[in-house]
Amino acid sequence: VSVNVLEGIGEIRRAVKTHNLFVLLTFSGLRESFEIQAETKPDFEKIRTLLFEVWTEQSRYNAVGTTQQNEIKQIIEYLGSQTEGILQWIRKS
Repeated sequence: VSVNVLEGIGEIRRAVKTHNLFVLLTFSGLRESFEIQAETKPDFEKIRTLLFEVWTEQSRYNAVGTTQQNEIKQIIEYLGSQTEGILQWIRKS
């Protein structure tokens, strides 16, 4: 059976073709672990606030200057840190 003919596969594909980070964490199975990290590590709590409250899918289309520059810098810093960043945490998880 081809995966393309499975009933409901279109809905699943649409669900994971998202830039909604909360949805992606949920589908990846990492949301619960992320929430635990956010409760125990201050940096994860900060990134949770920035990624789930400040940044949205729609943020990608906002005019330049809509989001405060310091928030953008913090998001980039928390994502990219080679030792403690969220991307490194995902790789390890």
